[in-house]
Amino acid sequence: MEQILLRAARDHAVVDDPSANGAFESMRRRYALAPTSLNPSVYWRITDNWVELSLRFLVPHRGVRAIKDLMTRDILAGLDEAGIGIASATNAIVGIPDLKIVDARRDPDAHQ
Repeated sequence: MEQILLRAARDHAVVDDPSANGAFESMRRRYALAPTSLNPSVYWRITDNWVELSLRFLVPHRGVRAIKDLMTRDILAGLDEAGIGIASATNAIVGIPDLKIVDARRDPDAHQ
């Protein structure tokens, strides 16, 4: 699964771009940032219901929406090809209890 995410990032995000590396180095010196790789990375996190994967990738300052769209389509196709389904937390409300609405100003026995 991780490889599917990384492949999409490598295909569409900024990878091994000398100008991006130079810009980051300049920003790192100016803001005292720790050195880090600008290559796409996947981070795993266990939640109460599943394992969450986050993909970190670098994109140009314009066209982010289109890049994310292309990456999402590639990721979904890759997951489908690998037979990996997507989980989601969905709740069904099957009934609503009866409600009694009381105007406390008219009913002195009503509790707030």
